[in-house]
Amino acid sequence: MVSTLDHFFREYGVENAKVILSIPKAWTIYRTADFPIAVLENVHDVIAYELDRLMSLASDNAYFDFKIIDQTQENLKVAVAAARKDLVDGYIRAIEDKGFAVEKVTVSLSVIGRLLRHLYGRHCFVLLDVYRDEYDVSGIDEGAVLFSHRERFSGESTEDKIALMCEDMSSLLNGMG
Repeated sequence: MVSTLDHFFREYGVENAKVILSIPKAWTIYRTADFPIAVLENVHDVIAYELDRLMSLASDNAYFDFKIIDQTQENLKVAVAAARKDLVDGYIRAIEDKGFAVEKVTVSLSVIGRLLRHLYGRHCFVLLDVYRDEYDVSGIDEGAVLFSHRERFSGESTEDKIALMCEDMSSLLNGMG
């Protein structure tokens, strides 16, 4: 990967480029969490402190980001995404060892969400990735990943697979409301 990046930059005379590293969604944990409005001023620190409880990741071994997706006078609803540093750091080091700066780490799913928003002008999407034996269903709103869920198919027929996906999506979307 890094040698391809190096070749591309040399081939096209790109200098001092900053790299955005997009990691697979399978490396990322997504959760929504509710907090009292009192944490608004320190929400980043509160999430860092609560990361172990929210995602079973220690904040010193995680990259995380969040977005406030709802706010009332009493509460905040926050979408949180986190990835283990030990999965990501090797790629960052390899890129930086070639002399490139990693400006940002993002998740492939959020990149897709931003692209769809740009193409279609809408802000809320449900993405369905179907594979032979399983599928992923993900919800994105305003660029924040609200949920991402993988399920194995239990039936063999196409009709069984479609019914399972529809039931799962309906359940996840009803849980958002």
